[in-house]
Amino acid sequence: MSERELRNAVIEALEMKGYFVVWLANEFLRERFKSKGLRKGLPDLLVLGEDETAFFIELKVGRNDLTEAQKAIKAELEKRGFKVFVIRSLDELKQNFTEYEQA
Repeated sequence: MSERELRNAVIEALEMKGYFVVWLANEFLRERFKSKGLRKGLPDLLVLGEDETAFFIELKVGRNDLTEAQKAIKAELEKRGFKVFVIRSLDELKQNFTEYEQA
C-alpha cells in the first residue's frame, strides 16, 4: 500500500467516526512556503474531535522510520500536550484508536 492509499483510507476511517481530518501536505508545500513558517517534520494529518480534542498522525509505509526532524516535532507536540500517532496500517489505526478512545 502506498502512503497516498494509506492516507486516503485513514482519512475515510476517521471521518466515518466523526473526526474532522486535515491533510497538512507539508512535504509538498515546504520548499515553496518554508519562508512562511512551514516546518520540516510536521505530521501528515491533523485530526479534530467534536469534544475539542486534537491530535496528529504521521503515516509511514514499509520500513520507513521517523526522520530526526519528525522525531523533534513529535517531541515538541507531545510536550505541548498533543498526542502524535505513527500509523503504518488500518489495523494499527484501529488498535491505537480503540486504546485512545477508551482512555
